[in-house]
Amino acid sequence: MDNMKWLYDLLADIDNKEEIVEAIKEYICENYILRDDAQSVENDEYKGVIEKYEKQIEELKREIETERANAMLEKEILSQGGRNAKAILAIIGEGDILKDENGKVVGINLENAKQTAPYLFSSIEKKVEGTGATVRGIRKKYNTGFAESARKAAGIDK
Repeated sequence: MDNMKWLYDLLADIDNKEEIVEAIKEYICENYILRDDAQSVENDEYKGVIEKYEKQIEELKREIETERANAMLEKEILSQGGRNAKAILAIIGEGDILKDENGKVVGINLENAKQTAPYLFSSIEKKVEGTGATVRGIRKKYNTGFAESARKAAGIDK
């Protein structure tokens, strides 16, 4: 059914049989080269059709490459603590996007963005393996200074 979607789209606004025939003829003339047995098709006609589709293919390849690069950049931004990838992409410069010798995007430098807009980034906390607890530094179980002050204030001796 999906491979016939073009036909349903073509016939969507047509009411009678004559309009259907005319719409199909028009579609065929625009998208195919017709060949009669007595008539040979010129190479220029084929070249024109081939060029048309090659341009469409190149455009689609550029779109795919752009989408792939944007997805990779957004993933990298989020992995480095970015909160809003689209906002961060808007403030970074072209020099912050790392490319290989072929011009393909391979990474991003977020140091300038982190200094310019630190509110767009969250601090990355390392988890202690197996516990789920975060490590922010060594924390004593009891704060002896506070406990002693509280005992003195309450009039309690050890």
